[in-house]
Amino acid sequence: RADGRAVAVVAPRCPSGPPDVAVLDRHAVELDRFVAPGPGTVAGFAWHGERLLISTERRLLALTIGDTAATLLTAADRLSAPAVARDGRVVTAAEKRLHLLAADLSETSMVDLAVAPRALSFAATGDRLVGLVGDARGHTEVVVLRLPDGEHRVLTKNDREERAPQFNPRGDRIYFETRGTDPVLPARTLSRIASLPVPADV
Repeated sequence: RADGRAVAVVAPRCPSGPPDVAVLDRHAVELDRFVAPGPGTVAGFAWHGERLLISTERRLLALTIGDTAATLLTAADRLSAPAVARDGRVVTAAEKRLHLLAADLSETSMVDLAVAPRALSFAATGDRLVGLVGDARGHTEVVVLRLPDGEHRVLTKNDREERAPQFNPRGDRIYFETRGTDPVLPARTLSRIASLPVPADV
């Protein structure tokens, strides 16, 4: 959480159990727990002020710590993890459609896309998103999406797996993890942090 008073972590009740989300205070004392309805159902989560937003692949929920009732924000198949902008707007993706929620979480608008992104993150300006898309070879590539029209550009094309893209504070570069096979020891995977400039026309 932005105020540092709590953190959310994936915490299954047993090694083979569903991926519950536990909320801990700064002393690692558990404050609350979202019990996953089944294996592999938690797509991701993010803080929105003092509320925790959780995507369960089919529903985006808002939870207030200590309150057993969750608020349904939007529903669709294969929802991605939510991302929260500095101004409080929220986005999640369901295949080739963005679900954009207003800062007060009261309204949802849809943006149809030509790609199916995941692992989304806002630029500081809130007018662009960065995420990941799969290609025909099964690799993940970095993609930038423009708001509000959803125009996109794929920025990478290689045999490596890209992960966790983020804009820098100025919004002119994107940093991400890139993973690939070690050329010396093919059984080993090498990971490094890479960056790319953001095209001015996206």
